[in-house]
Amino acid sequence: MDASLAEVLQGMSLGEDKSIIIPEDDDYCAIEQGERSILGRLLNPSCQNMGRMLRTMPKIWKVYERVRGIALSKERFQFIFELEIDIEMVLRQGFWTFDDWGMAMERWVETPPPNYLQTAKIWIRLHHNLPVNYLRLKTIDAVADGIGHVKLIEFDPSKPHLWDYVRVQVVLDVNQPLRDKKSLTLPGGRIEYVDVEYEQ
Repeated sequence: MDASLAEVLQGMSLGEDKSIIIPEDDDYCAIEQGERSILGRLLNPSCQNMGRMLRTMPKIWKVYERVRGIALSKERFQFIFELEIDIEMVLRQGFWTFDDWGMAMERWVETPPPNYLQTAKIWIRLHHNLPVNYLRLKTIDAVADGIGHVKLIEFDPSKPHLWDYVRVQVVLDVNQPLRDKKSLTLPGGRIEYVDVEYEQ
């Protein structure tokens, strides 16, 4: 680049830039289309192929003729659906993965909150390697709350429990590392570890 041109460009400020005015017109805005979509974020874009994911997920969801995917950036994407029932099915299934890494996905909103695409609702399994005296709803809630915001606990102490784990649905902050063990300090100072398994 010519030195004098570089100086001119360097001297220009954003204040001198004339803003482009976008009219309030449906031809310029995709709100109607957005209302029928899910926005998402690849949680490890260096290991997840965006193009392949956009082609593969509709097949997995069995809606490939009723949805189209759009790459918005190297990590963000949008799926636009024809049917509301398909959106509900995808979101109801919970946390989705592609190439062994997760994807944060949420229903489109016109004005996203600050934590948009920063959390994911996921089922975890807390394995029973804590003393039997502490296999109580409040203890399970306390342990799960140390992993994410607790939404639902599948445990009823008045009924038989047939598995060696308790399922808990939590909302995780996807920017924090996942832990496969959670330590707890019991009365008297004894430390025990609960194994954590993440479904899907």
